[in-house]
Amino acid sequence: MRKIFKSLSALALSLMLTVGLVSIAYAESSVTYKGGAEKFVFLEGSKYTDSDLFGSFKGVMPGDELSQTITIRNRFRNADTVKIYLRAVAHDDSGNPLSENVAAETDLPSMQEFLSQLSMTVKQGDTLLFEASPDQLGGLEKNVLLGSFPKNSSTELVVTLTVPLELGNEFQNRTGEVDWVFTAEEFTESNPSIPKTGDESNITLWTVLTFLSIAGITVLSIIYKRKNTSQSK
Repeated sequence: MRKIFKSLSALALSLMLTVGLVSIAYAESSVTYKGGAEKFVFLEGSKYTDSDLFGSFKGVMPGDELSQTITIRNRFRNADTVKIYLRAVAHDDSGNPLSENVAAETDLPSMQEFLSQLSMTVKQGDTLLFEASPDQLGGLEKNVLLGSFPKNSSTELVVTLTVPLELGNEFQNRTGEVDWVFTAEEFTESNPSIPKTGDESNITLWTVLTFLSIAGITVLSIIYKRKNTSQSK
């Protein structure tokens, strides 16, 4: 049996200053799938959205290289495995407008121009999932499978944002927003009592026992026939 659930997180960042030393910042956040009424639970959260995962991507300055580690966990107990996917969704004028708090700080064209000046990578271990400016969808345009997670298992995404040192004053106090959509598929065996196929252990023993059973039936048949023949004479 399969059940599908979706939830939304937001990448929000803002340029607070236009001068300063190059800094490298690291922070951690998490996405936990709990199923039931809670579904996905996001930490950190910010004034932009409750599901904002990118606490280190605030107040960026030219020359910054910021890194965020996102731990993806499955804590749902009522499914054998949960597949979790990630995709990015760009904002537009109609289908996906800016969130209320972001819209209060910037308009859509200014935000897109700001995001286009930056570069971002998303890695899962040694696998590069995304490498482009944050306004681009790149490899996250469609659902990317992050893994098939048994109960209490996890993985990590490392997101790195690079701000060019030559970023100009015209981008001061700009805010950027990109939506990340997480999708979960719950998989539960419909009939756990059915034995798993493909188990070839003890196949020799079963073959021998089957052969002996056939041989035993044959011998009994011969004895029975001989006994009947001798009684009829």
